[in-house]
Parts: sequence; C-alpha cells; structure tokens
Amino acid sequence: MSQAAESTITNPVHAGTSIAAGVEIPQSPRFAIQRLTEDGWETLTYGTCGDEEPEHSPYYGEPLIYHTRYVAEHIAKAYPGMTVRVHELPKIITKFEYPPIPDRRFDWSAVTEDYDLGSPIGHGATEAEAEADLLEQLEERA
Repeated sequence: MSQAAESTITNPVHAGTSIAAGVEIPQSPRFAIQRLTEDGWETLTYGTCGDEEPEHSPYYGEPLIYHTRYVAEHIAKAYPGMTVRVHELPKIITKFEYPPIPDRRFDWSAVTEDYDLGSPIGHGATEAEAEADLLEQLEERA
C-alpha cells in the first residue's frame, strides 16, 4: 500500500466553511469599472462616484466589480460625465493556509494566476481580506 493511501488527512477546517488547509480556490473572471484621474486609472467604489449609497451601508467604499464584461459595460454607461473603462482584473487564486500560529490574520493568502517569485501576495483573516490586500498591492505597483 502506498504512503499516501495509508496516511490520514488531519488538516484543520476554517470555522464556518468546509475548506481544508492548502486547497487552492480559483475564481471566475472579474471586471472592474475604472475612471481616469490625474494619477491614472482608479477603480470606482460604491458611494464615492456620485451614486446614492449611504455611508453606513455595508457596500459603501466597496469596488464596482462584476463577473461578466456585459454587465460591467452596461453599468459603466451610468457614468457619462467621467472617462471610464471596463478593466479585466487578473484571475486570483486564494488558499486557506491555517499556519501554526495563534494570529489568524494570515489564514488566507491570495496570488494572481501568473504568480512568480517576487510577485505580491495578499494575506488576511478571511478570503475577502486576502483578495483586498492583493488588489491594493497590485494597484500600488501600477
């Protein structure tokens, strides 16, 4: 019998999910609506681009990101006074790490599909935090 068949899997599971540590989770394509500013292209967010999203809303400040180009292009038409574009975001792969430390801020990691040594890595206590950290690093590099 092979070594792999004999061993038992004892990877911990993140509370509230059934994702085992070390499992990579690929995402579908995502499209952001961006506007041209003096500093370059900036992803639009809810409540900061002339819409009526109240500040106490959980969506306030969240980026306008959609899963299909068609929907993103349709939404982009709602901003006729701005120079906007639909930008395909890099495919992100997230991974539930569960490192053997008491600090849970590094449970999740996120990298782009074309990750190479020296590329940014996002970290967070949740999958969403790791993605946001990675996207922030990518914007800083652009």
